[in-house]
Parts: sequence; C-alpha cells; structure tokens
Amino acid sequence: MPVEVIFFNVGQGDCTFLYFYKPTTQDGGIPPVSRREGIAAVLIDCGSTQMIRHDGRPETVPWTQERQRDLQGARIREKIRPYLERLPRPNRLNHLVLSHPDIDHFNLLSRVIGERDDSTGRFRLAVGIGKVWYSGYYEEYWEAEGEKFIQTLLRDPEELRNGTNRLETELGMPMSCFRPEPMLLRGTKQTLHVVASTAFTPTSRKVKQFQNRKAKGVWSNASGIAMLLSGADLGGGVRQKLHLMSDTTMETEKWIMTMHEMFPEDAALLRRTRMSWLKMGHHGSATSTSQEWIKHIRPDVLLASAGAKLFGGKTGHPPARHLANVVLPAWRDLRPTSPQLGKTPGEQALRHDIGVYRDPGMLWRNSLRGHYPATYEQGIFTSNFKAEVQLESPERRVRARDGQRIPAYRPVPQRDWTAVDWHLVFDAPNPGDYRFWHEP
Repeated sequence: MPVEVIFFNVGQGDCTFLYFYKPTTQDGGIPPVSRREGIAAVLIDCGSTQMIRHDGRPETVPWTQERQRDLQGARIREKIRPYLERLPRPNRLNHLVLSHPDIDHFNLLSRVIGERDDSTGRFRLAVGIGKVWYSGYYEEYWEAEGEKFIQTLLRDPEELRNGTNRLETELGMPMSCFRPEPMLLRGTKQTLHVVASTAFTPTSRKVKQFQNRKAKGVWSNASGIAMLLSGADLGGGVRQKLHLMSDTTMETEKWIMTMHEMFPEDAALLRRTRMSWLKMGHHGSATSTSQEWIKHIRPDVLLASAGAKLFGGKTGHPPARHLANVVLPAWRDLRPTSPQLGKTPGEQALRHDIGVYRDPGMLWRNSLRGHYPATYEQGIFTSNFKAEVQLESPERRVRARDGQRIPAYRPVPQRDWTAVDWHLVFDAPNPGDYRFWHEP
C-alpha cells in the first residue's frame, strides 16, 4: 500500500504530511487524489516564521506575520483538503505530531486545521484528529499575542470544537520514548515509528554544554520528536526508509546511537536496507546531522526544509560551511544512490540549485544568500528553488578549513528565490518502488 509524503514549502519552518492509500495500477500507481482510496493521514508540524514566495505564484511576500500565516495556511489547507476527503472517516487526521515547542513548527496549524469564527475572531477546529502527540510542556506552545489555539488543543480540545460539527479529537499526549515506538496505523503495510522524544530534561548538563544558548531553546530541540517511516517489507526486513528528524540535534543523534548499542534490534530498524532518505535535523543547520549519524543510517538522499530568514542579520539554514566540511564528505564516502526524479517513469523533472547561507566570519560579508549549482550534488534537496536571474557578482571559490574547496557559489538576491513542495511516494506502483518530484 503506497504512502505519499509532502514536504511543504513554508519558508523558515516545517510541515510534513503523510497520506496512506490503497494500491492501484492507475497512472503508474499515483492517480489523482480524487481517484484514490485513502487509509490514514498524519500531519507532522506546521509552522513558519518567514515565508518564501511559492513557485508559480505571482504574489510578493507580505510584510506582516499574520498575513504571511494566513496565505501559507490557506494554501496548505486547500492542498490537503482533497486528501482528507478521501479517507474512510473524511476530514480527519489519524495523528497530529508537534515535534517540539518552536514556533516555526506549529504557528500555522490554526489556519490549516482550524477556521476563524467570524463572531469572536477566534479559531475553531475544522478537522478531526485521532490523537495529538507533542514533546515538552503545553504552556510552551505559544503562537502570538492573544492566540492560544495550540495550548487549548493540547489542554482542552473541547473548547475548540465547532458547535455544528462535533469532530472527534483526543486530548494531547506528551510523548516520551526510551525505545522506538510504533504509531498505530491500521490497514497499512508501512510503519511509522517514534525513535526519539524527550531524550533530555531541561536541566541536562549535556544539553547545556552542547550549545551556548537559552536552556529552553536548546532543550526543546534536543528533546524533540524524531520519526522513521518505513516502506513495505520486501522480505527479510528490506524496506525503504525516511528519517524525519524535526529540529533534533547531534546530541539526540548520539542518544539514539547509544540506545542502539544497548538494543541491537533497534539498530536494525534504522539500518539502510534499500533506498534511504534523511530529512536533516534543524533545517540542515550546524547543530545537527553529524558525520557519525550519516554513517550510522547511510542515507542516499538529504532533504532540508529551509527559507530565506536571517538569524541575527548574519546567517541562516543551511550554512554552506557545515554542508561542505561535515555533511558532504561523510555522505559522499557512502557512494549514495542518486535518486530518480519525476512523477512518472521517464519524466525529466527539473533539478534545482541548493539554497545555502554563508557562515558568519567567512571572507564575505555582503550578500548572504546563494546556491550550489544543480550539477554539484544530485542527492540534496531543499524547499528553496532558485528562479533564473541575472547574477549580481561572479562565481567564487573559497577554501574551506579542511583543505577542500566549496563549490562555485553564486550570490542571488533574496527577492529572486522561490520555493516548491516536494512529494515522495513509497511503494508505487509496486512495493519497493518510489517516485520523487516537486510541484508549484
């Protein structure tokens, strides 16, 4: 039974949608949503602190945060609506996962699964939810001044129900797991596991040492929910795998690997046995995706949900130096299988350049945005998608600390960046197959 994964463009943020449906031979196993028979749906996070213009859309990015949230939420809501309508229990998510209380992972949910009450201006639930899972404390899920949609959802969802449509929603459950824990999805051949959650306490000495930041910010990332989606078993435990790391850090990765030393059977769950995909932790930032982790799970494809936001006016995600010095050397050593792009066999999907940021303290100090040429790495994909523009300055090469050279880097003004939604389907048309493409 296939599962479609949509990595939504939300700019600086994260939003992933999983849709399980019954197999079909129509249209190469991926017919239009209107001709699918859905089984289950899961939404993992949905938030943004700065949007980036969606490819194919003429509108410019609005200045106000509220208007950005309204636009992004409406687009995502309309895209998942036909999926939810084709489920056995229409208009209902089986699971909603809030990986951790960082606002760029949840502040769009009121616009995606809720609707504004015109009489009060408050949001009410418009989508049923089987179970809500989250890490941390519900009080930390603060969206904006005067908005408490998520806090109410986790504490007392009855307050958010639409009076004319009694939607089933269970009380939010704080998630903590010592070993991989499966999420119940009846009728599917794929499995969805939580592989880490609340790995550290807010006062953990290791977490405080890992980053010189506020304890809450460090703890919420390191203790976030990391998940693993496994495709249909082809025999002997051979499956495709997708690692969804949210904002978890290198300390979380070390924690998972330590648990695998204690329980070898858990290590087998994450071990590469067929095509493997990694959605890098923390938007591909330098806090996550260690060389040890890459060698442990051996991914063929690297993904990052990233936008054009600058932090402290200096840099953003993913940083060029971390990719060039840490991620890419370890990844290339694995001799990964380059993915085939396209929704149908033989389709030549457009490859895209990789959106990266220059690191603070490097030789340049003016233009902060740029890209790697698409011919450089064919297995790395971000939601950033560069439009064809006139380059502002010539290509440059800068020597990295380890003696390697960063590939040609072309500064591109922020206004010329657009982004796309990436779609990944496991087990269509046959078990073990996949399709990977982007849509405007």
